[in-house]
Amino acid sequence: MTETKARRLGEALLKRLKGKGWKLHVWETLGWHYEVSTCGLTITGSHYPSEKLTYWAMLNWDGKGSHGAIDLKVDFRSSDPNKVVQAALEVARKRMNQMRRLHRRFSQNFVNAGLLKEKTDKKRTVSMP
Repeated sequence: MTETKARRLGEALLKRLKGKGWKLHVWETLGWHYEVSTCGLTITGSHYPSEKLTYWAMLNWDGKGSHGAIDLKVDFRSSDPNKVVQAALEVARKRMNQMRRLHRRFSQNFVNAGLLKEKTDKKRTVSMP
């Protein structure tokens, strides 16, 4: 893919996406690539000649785009990038629920072991080191 084609595909993707704050990133690493990102969600398109154009997503917990820390690829492809965004939001919701359950389990374990103290505020109990 050429730089011009990557930029053109990225700009076309920007026009299709709903929501605000999307930014285009085009770069060269053994060929030209593109992605658009906002709020820690990155969308990119497949660009293999043998398949029709589809999009996929990456969640970036630090919010710095696809090259940030702790990335999670969303295993969902669609020709509609907004459906990919919806799938990514559902993956993020499920992952947050899993993390909350995990935090409750290990926090209680360490509170019981005397390694953490429970701190209670008006809304919830939080384990503190």
